[in-house]
Amino acid sequence: MVVPRERILTLNATWEARAAALAEQIAQAVSAESERTRLTSKLLEFTFKPSNDNAAEMGFVVSPHELIFSAGPGARFELDALPASENRVLELALAIAGGGLEERLWPGRVKFELRLQDGTVVTGGSTSSLIPRPGKSRAVRYASYDRV
Repeated sequence: MVVPRERILTLNATWEARAAALAEQIAQAVSAESERTRLTSKLLEFTFKPSNDNAAEMGFVVSPHELIFSAGPGARFELDALPASENRVLELALAIAGGGLEERLWPGRVKFELRLQDGTVVTGGSTSSLIPRPGKSRAVRYASYDRV
C-alpha cells in the first residue's frame, strides 16, 4: 500500500503539533522555560528548565512512534506515541515539578523513585556500564519547581 505524500505530511504535522501543544501545556503547568530542538526530521526534543537550581530538569524526545520522558540523570520512561501517552507525560511532569523525584546515584548507575500526585510510587533505574563500578552512593531529593 502506498501512502500519498499529502497524507504523510498531515501525519507528521499531527504528531509534531501534539508534541508542541503538550510541551506548552507542561511549561505552563509547572512554570518552566521550555526549549524545542529538532534532532531529525522525525525526532523532536523538548526540555523544561526550572527556575529553582535544586529541581530536576526534565524533558521528552518524541517521534511519530514513541515518546521517551526523562528527568534528572536517571529517571526514564519509554511511552507510547502521542496522543496515547499525553496524560501519563503530564502526570509524570507534575510529579517531578512537585518535588516527587528522589534518586540514588552510584558511579555508572542510578535508581529512582517518583511519587505521583495520587500517592503512587514509580521506581526504576539505569546503568551506563555493564559492570557496576565501586564507589560511594549519594541520595538526591529534588526540590519542587516553585521552591526557590
